[in-house]
Amino acid sequence: MVNTSLHRFALPAVSVLLSACGSTSEMKPVGTYSGKKYSGAVVALASAADAKTDLSDHKLGFAMEDLTRQIAAEIARKSPQAKVVRAGRPGPDDLVVETRITEYIEGNAMARLLIGMGAGNSNIEGDVLAKDGKTGTVLGQVKIDKYGWILGGGLASTQTPETFHKEIAKRVAEGAAPMLR
Repeated sequence: MVNTSLHRFALPAVSVLLSACGSTSEMKPVGTYSGKKYSGAVVALASAADAKTDLSDHKLGFAMEDLTRQIAAEIARKSPQAKVVRAGRPGPDDLVVETRITEYIEGNAMARLLIGMGAGNSNIEGDVLAKDGKTGTVLGQVKIDKYGWILGGGLASTQTPETFHKEIAKRVAEGAAPMLR
């Protein structure tokens, strides 16, 4: 009896402890979304122009390209009927997905492994906006605030902002899917 109770508690507790900290919010409506369904999505290249970062411009550029690619791929997977492109001029029947990163810190894997407690921590912060392709009106927003596991060790040493791209892309696609036909 005690053993079963321990398993019911231990498994969820361990999974929470092993996950990264922070969150990627669900798509929150901004203003009044009319319920219009868009036939396509234009995923703009993620921007980190004024972001606090510890990466070179070259490496940050690759990271923004990867984040954009993953967001576009998840939207296409979640909404196969919609035409999803990663560049181009949006039409009046397109949903525009724009990512603005304000902080992108890779941190130090060795400090996370050996010291923990926030030393060398990695994080990514920013917003993803869903906009009307014709008017540019913001329809929805996803807040990004993800940072590595703070206690350190092997798991924390492998967490970089890139490891959070997939989760961010899934949240954005879940929010964009109801807006696409």
